Amino acid sequence: MIEELAVVSEIDNIMFNDRFGHSCIVYNDSLWIIGGISMNDDHGDVVCSKDGRRWESVVEKAPFGDIHDHSCVVFNNKILLIGGCGDDFCNSVWYSDNGKDWKILNDSPGFSKRGHHTVTFFRDKLWIIGGQDKNKIQDDIWVSSDGIHWEEVTNKAVFGARRGHATVVYDDKIWIIGGYNGLLLNSIWSSEDGINWKLEIENPAFAKRRSHSSTIFDDKLWVIGGTKNNNFEYLNDFWCSTNGIDWVHLDDSKLYAKRTNHTSTVFDNKIHVIGGC
Repeated sequence: MIEELAVVSEIDNIMFNDRFGHSCIVYNDSLWIIGGISMNDDHGDVVCSKDGRRWESVVEKAPFGDIHDHSCVVFNNKILLIGGCGDDFCNSVWYSDNGKDWKILNDSPGFSKRGHHTVTFFRDKLWIIGGQDKNKIQDDIWVSSDGIHWEEVTNKAVFGARRGHATVVYDDKIWIIGGYNGLLLNSIWSSEDGINWKLEIENPAFAKRRSHSSTIFDDKLWVIGGTKNNNFEYLNDFWCSTNGIDWVHLDDSKLYAKRTNHTSTVFDNKIHVIGGC
């Protein structure tokens, strides 16, 4: 059992601007950061790194424009960017096969415009879960086998409306962790098919939160940081689990700054926690 965590700050002053609400993926043996927002500016750029330390600008202003709280996923050897917030919420699906040149895959995919959602690749399909548009927090699920044609699985998911949640694939299931529906959540749900969902635990050991990150590392589920209340107070904790029910808190509180709306991505056998506010 892991009881201590060594966190190494890879690099503090890097060439791209500070940001939150960005996306981070692994593609072609590199880390890619796309979009985001800072206190003074929105970002529509793409940067990449082969080692997590040295970064290069790929695109300063991509055609999808300034965007944040979108989702990116690698699918069919391409990067897909779905939804998000810019001047307004959007639901367009963009793709790139090199990170530099971007094209529209579908600008009217059927699901509502939204941000703060998740997109997950599971059982050879893309799954969009929840999020928020200008009218409400969503409780729907959509699925696609090609990124172009989308089918609504449900408009009333059993786990309820939520945004700022985390979604990962672990133990051949989709897992939904925490989020916000007007109240902060820490409930954990799983599904073996994306259609039928099981409540794994209503109140796990870690605090309720939104805009946290989750990833899979060392054959464990991880929950990292996030917003802990409606007073915009943030967390800097690390939790891990082998079954999604029993969670171990690592002694980590002084190892990195409190943050929310960051990303946590496994690359080169490390968890890279990037950005946030």
